[in-house]
Order: sequence, then C-alpha cells, then structure tokens
Amino acid sequence: MNEPLVVWGEDGFASSSGWATVYATHPATGELLSQQQAWVSVGTGLPAGAYLDEPDQTAPGKAIVRSQTGWESVDDYRGQTAYDQHTRQSVVIKELGELPRALTLTPPSSPFDVWDADLLRWVKDQEQEDAVQTQQAQQQRQALMSEASQEIAVLTDALDPDVISEPSADDQVKLIAWKAYRVALSKVDQQAGYPHTITWPPRPGDPATE
Repeated sequence: MNEPLVVWGEDGFASSSGWATVYATHPATGELLSQQQAWVSVGTGLPAGAYLDEPDQTAPGKAIVRSQTGWESVDDYRGQTAYDQHTRQSVVIKELGELPRALTLTPPSSPFDVWDADLLRWVKDQEQEDAVQTQQAQQQRQALMSEASQEIAVLTDALDPDVISEPSADDQVKLIAWKAYRVALSKVDQQAGYPHTITWPPRPGDPATE
C-alpha cells in the first residue's frame, strides 16, 4: 500500500495530510543534519528547521548550512587543531565558518617560532633561542663549576701539610684532575657550536674518565 504524499495548498500549508521528503537542520547552527520523511498534517506546515529544496553536494572540508537566502557551503574546521599566531597556544576548532585570522592550522616547529604576517608562516626568532640556550648553558656550567670548586677545596685541604702530615699521592692526582676539569668548564663557551651544541668535559671519577 502506497503511503500518501502531502499536498500543499497555495497558502503554503498542507491541503491534505501526507509524507514529505525534507532536509532537517540543526536548530542553532542551521547545519544540514539529514534527509528524512516527515508527516505533515492537513492545515500545518513543515516542522521547524526542515526544508523541501534539496541542497547541492558539498566538498570535503565544507558543511552545508541553511541561511536566510538558502543553502550555503561553509568552511568546516571542527575537530582540527589550530594555533594562535601570537601565543603559539593550540586550540581545537569547535564552530563552523572561516578560520579566525589570528589562527593557523600550521603548527610552530619550536618554542621560538614567531608568526610572520607577510610570509604567512612561522619563522624562528634566532636571537631569542640563542639567549635562552645561552642562559641555560651558563646555569649548567655554574652548577658544575661550583661542584668542582668544592671538590678542589676539600682536596687542597687534604694536601695541606699543616693539616695532613702525609698527603696522599692519590689526592694530588685527583686535585689536578678537578682543576683541569674546572678550566675545561670555563672554556665551553669557546666551542664552535655554543650554545646550541656543547661537549661538556667528563667529570673526574666518572667511568668514561677512568
């Protein structure tokens, strides 16, 4: 048995009850949700958010939305991660429409990248990177030199004839090694790759130095 189809009157309401093929949209965004069959009772119109005219097929990365003028194809970046061009912070896109101008889908490649509005891409702030890595290298060197100075002070006391009647020859070897280590630490900033690549001198007593 064939199901009856709705018959529309000139006033836009059903002149007889029946089924209609409609295109349902999201009540808030107007996005096309589905094609479905709706029962329209005589004297009534289409359900809210439902339309009779069929939208065109949309391309990948697009969504179909109902506007006041009809169906429109709009950008759909939902679920994608974008990056703030000023803060480099990531955000997941949750709304339909064009990508905000302050965002880009291209991730920065380092913590020192800045957005170049003319080139429309990330570029590295080399001065900032150099400054941060130099500070980190200086802090590490200072920590290592403090350790070396402490070891040297203890060994110097151990070799002081006024303190130790018979200084140890082994302590003398250790003292020289720690002094040489401290000198090597003081010269790491003279390496060609400093501060990006640093070959730290081996610590006296480590297996690699035995």
